[in-house]
Amino acid sequence: MDRFRIRLFILGGVVILIFSLLASRLWYLQISQGELYTEFSQGNRIRLISEPALRGIIYDRNGVILAENRPAYQLQLIREDTPDLKNTLNKVSQSLKIPFSFLQEKIEANKDLAQFKPIILEEDLNYEKAMFLETYQDDFPGVSIVIRPRRFYPHQNLASHLIGYVGIVQEDWTELPEEKRSSSQIVGHS
Repeated sequence: MDRFRIRLFILGGVVILIFSLLASRLWYLQISQGELYTEFSQGNRIRLISEPALRGIIYDRNGVILAENRPAYQLQLIREDTPDLKNTLNKVSQSLKIPFSFLQEKIEANKDLAQFKPIILEEDLNYEKAMFLETYQDDFPGVSIVIRPRRFYPHQNLASHLIGYVGIVQEDWTELPEEKRSSSQIVGHS
């Protein structure tokens, strides 16, 4: 009977030890590190995507179009969604006839970009290339085609001083507050 009690006592001690370890780990994860993991989960749950607004068509007094919108096909890449970045860039380069070095430069120039922010590899792909990529989307993980409105001026500089134009924010433009400046943000000018 003494051996049975000793074994029971040892088994009880092992069970208490295991539950103590589990309880201490649970306390560490929930109480001690709770805020950190809450921030991580919020970061995984929310992905901000900016969607540019469609701008209106501008006519002159005779009904001639001075400015309108056309679809532009942007080639974008999200690094975190690409398991093998070099292989994917190589496939894009060969398929779309874009120099590999050009794509690498775009990635390198945006290396400090926040996680899950898209890197614009090509601003205005032609329709055939965009549809090729859409058709074979599964072969290009992390790469996507996004249709953005692009301003088109049929008469080029005619009335440009009145209509204005849009362009990417320049580093030396201090009129905008610091938090509103971005190297990929498009703003209006006159």
